[in-house]
Amino acid sequence: MAARIRELSLLMPRELVALKMAEEISLGSYGTDGEKAAEQAVRTASAILDEGVTAAPIEGISSVRIRANQDGTKYLAVYFAGPIRAAGGTDMALILVIVDYVRHQLGLGRYKATELEAKRFVEELRLYEREVARFQFKVSDDELVQCYHAVACRSQWSGN
Repeated sequence: MAARIRELSLLMPRELVALKMAEEISLGSYGTDGEKAAEQAVRTASAILDEGVTAAPIEGISSVRIRANQDGTKYLAVYFAGPIRAAGGTDMALILVIVDYVRHQLGLGRYKATELEAKRFVEELRLYEREVARFQFKVSDDELVQCYHAVACRSQWSGN
Protein backbone atom coordinates (compact mmCIF):
# COMPACT_ATOMS: atom_id res chain seq x y z
CA MET A 1 0.00 0.00 0.00
CA ALA A 2 2.82 2.40 0.87
CA ALA A 3 4.46 1.89 -2.52
CA ARG A 4 1.15 2.60 -4.29
CA ILE A 5 0.64 5.78 -2.26
CA ARG A 6 4.14 6.98 -3.19
CA GLU A 7 3.48 6.14 -6.85
CA LEU A 8 0.18 8.02 -6.93
CA SER A 9 1.69 10.98 -5.05
CA LEU A 10 3.98 11.61 -8.00
CA LEU A 11 0.99 11.82 -10.33
CA MET A 12 -1.71 13.71 -8.43
CA PRO A 13 -2.48 15.89 -5.39
CA ARG A 14 -3.00 14.17 -2.05
CA GLU A 15 -6.79 14.65 -2.13
CA LEU A 16 -6.97 12.57 -5.29
CA VAL A 17 -4.47 10.08 -3.88
CA ALA A 18 -6.79 9.63 -0.89
CA LEU A 19 -9.79 9.06 -3.19
CA LYS A 20 -7.90 6.63 -5.42
CA MET A 21 -6.58 4.63 -2.47
CA ALA A 22 -10.02 4.55 -0.88
CA GLU A 23 -11.41 3.23 -4.17
CA GLU A 24 -8.76 0.55 -4.56
CA ILE A 25 -9.07 -0.60 -0.95
CA SER A 26 -12.88 -0.67 -0.98
CA LEU A 27 -12.85 -2.69 -4.22
CA GLY A 28 -10.70 -5.37 -2.57
CA SER A 29 -7.30 -4.65 -4.15
CA TYR A 30 -5.56 -5.20 -0.81
CA GLY A 31 -7.23 -8.42 0.30
CA THR A 32 -10.13 -7.09 2.33
CA ASP A 33 -13.81 -6.68 1.55
CA GLY A 34 -17.04 -5.39 3.05
CA GLU A 35 -16.82 -3.70 6.44
CA LYS A 36 -13.08 -4.35 6.86
CA ALA A 37 -12.36 -2.81 3.46
CA ALA A 38 -14.53 0.21 4.28
CA GLU A 39 -12.71 0.78 7.56
CA GLN A 40 -9.28 0.41 5.98
CA ALA A 41 -10.25 2.73 3.11
CA VAL A 42 -11.51 5.46 5.45
CA ARG A 43 -8.50 5.23 7.79
CA THR A 44 -5.97 5.20 4.95
CA ALA A 45 -7.63 8.15 3.22
CA SER A 46 -7.70 10.05 6.52
CA ALA A 47 -3.98 9.45 7.04
CA ILE A 48 -3.22 10.63 3.50
CA LEU A 49 -5.41 13.73 3.76
CA ASP A 50 -3.98 15.17 6.92
CA GLU A 51 -0.63 13.38 7.12
CA GLY A 52 -1.44 12.42 10.73
CA VAL A 53 -1.30 16.03 11.94
CA THR A 54 -4.79 17.19 12.96
CA ALA A 55 -6.92 14.03 13.13
CA ALA A 56 -5.48 10.67 14.02
CA PRO A 57 -6.69 7.95 11.62
CA ILE A 58 -6.26 5.33 14.35
CA GLU A 59 -7.57 7.07 17.47
CA GLY A 60 -9.72 9.74 15.77
CA ILE A 61 -11.96 7.24 14.01
CA SER A 62 -13.25 4.78 16.58
CA SER A 63 -14.98 2.50 14.06
CA VAL A 64 -16.49 2.10 10.62
CA ARG A 65 -19.52 -0.15 10.37
CA ILE A 66 -22.07 -1.29 7.84
CA ARG A 67 -25.45 -0.79 9.52
CA ALA A 68 -29.08 -1.25 8.52
CA ASN A 69 -31.77 1.40 8.20
CA GLN A 70 -35.24 0.70 9.59
CA ASP A 71 -36.33 -0.44 6.13
CA GLY A 72 -33.48 -3.00 5.95
CA THR A 73 -31.29 -1.14 3.46
CA LYS A 74 -27.59 -0.92 4.37
CA TYR A 75 -25.52 2.22 4.95
CA LEU A 76 -21.98 3.07 6.05
CA ALA A 77 -21.60 4.51 9.56
CA VAL A 78 -18.38 6.20 10.71
CA TYR A 79 -17.85 6.90 14.39
CA PHE A 80 -15.41 9.66 15.35
CA ALA A 81 -13.76 9.47 18.77
CA GLY A 82 -13.79 13.20 19.37
CA PRO A 83 -13.95 16.57 17.74
CA ILE A 84 -11.67 17.43 14.86
CA ARG A 85 -9.53 20.45 15.69
CA ALA A 86 -10.40 23.64 13.86
CA ALA A 87 -6.85 23.74 12.52
CA GLY A 88 -7.61 20.77 10.28
CA GLY A 89 -11.35 20.99 9.92
CA THR A 90 -11.42 21.92 6.26
CA ASP A 91 -9.10 19.14 5.18
CA MET A 92 -10.77 16.60 7.41
CA ALA A 93 -14.23 17.56 6.16
CA LEU A 94 -13.06 15.80 3.01
CA ILE A 95 -13.19 12.53 4.92
CA LEU A 96 -16.98 12.75 4.63
CA VAL A 97 -16.60 12.89 0.85
CA ILE A 98 -14.31 9.86 1.06
CA VAL A 99 -16.84 7.99 3.22
CA ASP A 100 -19.59 8.72 0.70
CA TYR A 101 -17.33 7.55 -2.14
CA VAL A 102 -16.51 4.32 -0.29
CA ARG A 103 -20.22 3.83 0.35
CA HIS A 104 -20.88 4.08 -3.39
CA GLN A 105 -18.01 1.72 -4.20
CA LEU A 106 -19.48 -0.88 -1.85
CA GLY A 107 -22.98 -0.46 -3.30
CA LEU A 108 -24.46 0.76 -0.01
CA GLY A 109 -27.39 3.12 0.36
CA ARG A 110 -27.60 6.29 2.40
CA TYR A 111 -28.57 6.65 6.04
CA LYS A 112 -32.31 7.32 6.38
CA ALA A 113 -33.08 9.43 9.41
CA THR A 114 -36.31 9.04 11.30
CA GLU A 115 -38.58 12.04 11.81
CA LEU A 116 -37.57 12.18 15.48
CA GLU A 117 -33.86 12.25 14.55
CA ALA A 118 -34.45 15.05 12.05
CA LYS A 119 -36.27 17.15 14.64
CA ARG A 120 -33.56 16.50 17.23
CA PHE A 121 -30.95 17.66 14.70
CA VAL A 122 -32.84 20.93 14.25
CA GLU A 123 -33.18 21.38 18.01
CA GLU A 124 -29.45 20.80 18.60
CA LEU A 125 -28.50 23.09 15.72
CA ARG A 126 -30.66 25.90 17.12
CA LEU A 127 -29.16 25.40 20.58
CA TYR A 128 -25.65 25.61 19.11
CA GLU A 129 -26.67 28.72 17.18
CA ARG A 130 -27.97 30.43 20.34
CA GLU A 131 -25.27 29.37 22.79
CA VAL A 132 -22.07 29.02 20.76
CA ALA A 133 -22.00 30.74 17.39
CA ARG A 134 -24.26 32.64 15.03
CA PHE A 135 -24.54 31.53 11.43
CA GLN A 136 -24.27 33.89 8.48
CA PHE A 137 -27.18 32.25 6.69
CA LYS A 138 -30.44 31.35 8.40
CA VAL A 139 -32.16 28.18 7.16
CA SER A 140 -35.74 27.54 8.27
CA ASP A 141 -36.56 24.55 10.48
CA ASP A 142 -38.71 23.04 7.71
CA GLU A 143 -35.84 23.31 5.21
CA LEU A 144 -33.47 21.66 7.69
CA VAL A 145 -35.84 18.74 8.28
CA GLN A 146 -36.39 18.30 4.54
CA CYS A 147 -32.67 18.53 3.88
CA TYR A 148 -31.89 16.08 6.66
CA HIS A 149 -34.07 13.57 4.83
CA ALA A 150 -33.01 14.52 1.29
CA VAL A 151 -30.28 12.90 -0.76
CA ALA A 152 -29.69 16.08 -2.76
CA CYS A 153 -29.24 18.41 0.21
CA ARG A 154 -26.04 19.98 -1.13
CA SER A 155 -27.50 20.83 -4.54
CA GLN A 156 -30.64 22.26 -2.89
CA TRP A 157 -28.59 24.90 -1.06
CA SER A 158 -26.14 25.59 -3.86
CA GLY A 159 -28.95 26.49 -6.24
CA ASN A 160 -28.38 23.55 -8.61
